[in-house]
Amino acid sequence: MRDASHRFEERGARVVLIGNGTPAQAAEFQREMALGLPLFVDPDRRSHSLLGLRRGILSTFGPSLPLRILRARRRGFRQTATAGDPWQQGGVLIVAPDRSETPGPGRVLWSRPSRGPGEGASVDEILQHVP
Repeated sequence: MRDASHRFEERGARVVLIGNGTPAQAAEFQREMALGLPLFVDPDRRSHSLLGLRRGILSTFGPSLPLRILRARRRGFRQTATAGDPWQQGGVLIVAPDRSETPGPGRVLWSRPSRGPGEGASVDEILQHVP
């Protein structure tokens, strides 16, 4: 995502990450990954729950895990130390800001919850849904 953030910016979109670890874990992740993207944390996972993102042992260690690991490795990703809730899966959301006089949280235009580790939407798939 870091390498493709300019493609989103060209369309007037911002990439923001939300993790479920602590602020200290997020700072370490920022340093290790050199993200250059805003990273917020929600240690209580309220946003993850509100958005209906999967959580559980079966979504983490399901039958497709070996294939997902292989795909991730082929793309150059390696598992590092786990920070935050290891059972919480992520996802991608496209949110339009609320521009009313009393702004609210915005409107979800598109979402793609991850079914398990190493599974997520590609940059091209996400960009298809950016207005």
